[in-house]
Amino acid sequence: MADYNKENDAAAAVAQAHIDSDDDDTALEIPAPNHPVLRRVQETIRRQLLEREKKADDEHLVKSAKLKTADKQREDVGSELYLAQQHLARLQASLEGETDRIAQAKGQRQAAEEGAAAVKSESERLAKLTEQAEKAATTAKQNRETVRRTAASLEAHKRELELKLQIQKSAVGKAAQEQEK
Repeated sequence: MADYNKENDAAAAVAQAHIDSDDDDTALEIPAPNHPVLRRVQETIRRQLLEREKKADDEHLVKSAKLKTADKQREDVGSELYLAQQHLARLQASLEGETDRIAQAKGQRQAAEEGAAAVKSESERLAKLTEQAEKAATTAKQNRETVRRTAASLEAHKRELELKLQIQKSAVGKAAQEQEK
């Protein structure tokens, strides 16, 4: 950068010296392009242009490298995004499968609960019937015992009456014999 300023100053000094050397204020003489005075200015300008070109090339290389890096990063991010989307699709499919499985399990559970409720209802009905049958059996047993006792009592009364009847027949038979006599 210092060389650039020195060369620029030198070129400006040469140009100023050339302008100052003219005594005639009205006529400014412009030297020919291949004039030795202009060669230094042209060389300075050429060096400046070459430096700017080199700087522009360097900037271009840096920006190209950054662009390649950015393209690579974009490609990597794109690949990661694609893999993430595939993973998400698998997770969504798994979620749908699990949701279906849960819905099916809920349906089975509901059916089982309804079946259990029906079995419980039937069990309660059968328990009531069993209780009623047991009460009826107890009542029948009590009635049978009452009938047995009554039958035993009647049997005893029958024997007693038969005994009395025999006694009466005997007495009647004796009385008839005595009358015949």
